[in-house]
Amino acid sequence: MRLAWVTPSPPYPPNEGARVVAFNRISRLYDRGHEIHVLAPVDKRMAERERRMEAYCTTATYFPRDGALAEQLRRPWTPHLTARTRSEALQTRLDELVKEGIDAIFVEYTPMAEYADDRSVPTCIGVHNVEYRLLAGMARSLIPSPVAAAYAIEAARLFRYERAAYRERWADAYVFLSSDERREVTDRYPNVAECAFESPVGVDIGRFRSVERPEFYPTDQPVIVYTGSMSYKPNIDAVRWFVHDIFPRVRERHPEATFFVVGKDPDPTVCELSDRPGVTVTGRVEHIEPYIAGADVAVVPLRQGGGMKIKLLEALAAAQPVVTTSVGIRGTAFEGGEHVFLADIPAVFAERVADVLNDANRGDVRITGHRFACDTYSWKAVIDQLETVLRTVVNQR
Repeated sequence: MRLAWVTPSPPYPPNEGARVVAFNRISRLYDRGHEIHVLAPVDKRMAERERRMEAYCTTATYFPRDGALAEQLRRPWTPHLTARTRSEALQTRLDELVKEGIDAIFVEYTPMAEYADDRSVPTCIGVHNVEYRLLAGMARSLIPSPVAAAYAIEAARLFRYERAAYRERWADAYVFLSSDERREVTDRYPNVAECAFESPVGVDIGRFRSVERPEFYPTDQPVIVYTGSMSYKPNIDAVRWFVHDIFPRVRERHPEATFFVVGKDPDPTVCELSDRPGVTVTGRVEHIEPYIAGADVAVVPLRQGGGMKIKLLEALAAAQPVVTTSVGIRGTAFEGGEHVFLADIPAVFAERVADVLNDANRGDVRITGHRFACDTYSWKAVIDQLETVLRTVVNQR
């Protein structure tokens, strides 16, 4: 197949959730012999990233953004997330590719859905989250701060935008990362049920073989780890909740326990957590695999957010026991008690972590979780599924 792949930012380097998804989809389909042309808006020309991405696709071309302010002045109800990714130069190149005879357009990220509204070729939208719900949750969590109003307004804009994308069928297919979000959208918009598919996040199992424990992990103290981009609001909320409400309870039973927050661009409120006993905030690290595989337990104390949680898959791929909230496994096939330890109340969450550190029922759940992740969420299985969806969409035209 000959595909145009539109992404909200350069897929390389794959160092955060959305980039991990886009990069692996593109590079792995390219390895299977498909011709893939990557197009992305950027704040300025990024020749180095473009050159490096071209090792994983047919072409990678980045285009200057038009400017969010001008777009929102022209169309006040346009979501900021949509306005900041608009590029007339990108649209022009996409139109050229259509005339040259591509088989389909794939657009990562629902706020960019307008790029898929071309009925001359099959189009797909990769739905990473139900975006308006994510923003609405952030708005609620920020009350009474004045910032909550800005998030609420953006959530309302996103609701209108996403509603149009589904009601008016801007695409021939909608590819969801999460089964829960696919169900939510198709229940609300039955007209897209027949063209709604699932293709979850995958994980490279081999990444976690033969990795060494980080040098500054304590050798004689239990290590708890959380990973993710630490400027992302749901991650910020998760680690703050864990440190303030859960970790002190863990240390009542394991006074020497340490908690490592591993991820780039930590928010100032996250950096402040390093002042707490036993807490270390690393910031960006060169390789995240040793931090996951070298810990004693991985935690996913998420209370908000959508889509698939890469941190969850990585921990299970590394054969780590995982303690998570129900939000952390939402949209996946993982079951609490069978594949992961599940808790939504601070006292219960702390008890689960402390029990894991005592090895209570740790082995069976860890093994079944690892096996299930390998069988269901390996990138090979995921790309097999996505390739089938793309062929179906192209052949139906």
